[in-house]
Amino acid sequence: MNEQLFFCFGPPKSGTTFLQRTLDLHPDISCPTEHNFNFLIKHFMELLAEYDNLRELIDSRTGGQGTEPLRESIQKKVFSYTVENMIRVSAKGKRIAGANDNAIIDKIELFNTLFNSPKFIAIFRNPIDTALSAWHHNLRLAEEENDPRHKHLMTKHGGLEEWMKVVARTFSSNVQACMSFRREHDNLITVRFEDLIADKKENLLRIFNFLGASTDEKQLDTIIEQSSFTAMRNTSAKKEFFRSGSTDMGKGMVSDALRAEIATIASTGLQALDYDILK
Repeated sequence: MNEQLFFCFGPPKSGTTFLQRTLDLHPDISCPTEHNFNFLIKHFMELLAEYDNLRELIDSRTGGQGTEPLRESIQKKVFSYTVENMIRVSAKGKRIAGANDNAIIDKIELFNTLFNSPKFIAIFRNPIDTALSAWHHNLRLAEEENDPRHKHLMTKHGGLEEWMKVVARTFSSNVQACMSFRREHDNLITVRFEDLIADKKENLLRIFNFLGASTDEKQLDTIIEQSSFTAMRNTSAKKEFFRSGSTDMGKGMVSDALRAEIATIASTGLQALDYDILK
């Protein structure tokens, strides 16, 4: 059986959950709920460093033969082995096994090396709607979880306008990183959230072909029906996560002047993904 490993990711509130859940509906594809691999990276490094210290202590008690620290390559092997096996176990026999983690967007080259050129799917949404969605999402989490860190994530930059500018700059940086990687590799595709909403069939066919999944017409129609925004909201235990899925670049939500300013800041990324630039 020809197995395929893949990762999908994008800036938070860019449609990554929508993409992940849609992919997981395919009978050939496994893509369960989002991961946080940065947690593993951080704690694996801490654990192995602590273990080096323990080995040095044991060595000092048993003749002082000397120890060799666990090298970075060993640390990476432990991490990649763990992650790949987590993904394979979750796949439950599905031949195309993937994981969704937004943080990969900053580590594409590392993951490409560690996992021997897996497939990558990067999803983007225009930065205005992304920023507004993230703003409301984190305010809701701050209240629900009684955790001010969610609010601080945004307000440390100032109010909503400054937050939107931060998201716009990050958007362009992320797009450029993906485009730079794609110039040297053929195992990454980019998807626009807006296209998944407006022309889902064509874009799912492109994604499924990229992953090597079946494009059976009946299966495709079922996936399209089950992955509508309304269907996902209705079948979710956390319905409020699916707010509106807006794709009109904040029209009616913020002033046209601010929309134009944000679009100018993000113009490099918007142009690279063929978005219309607001004037």
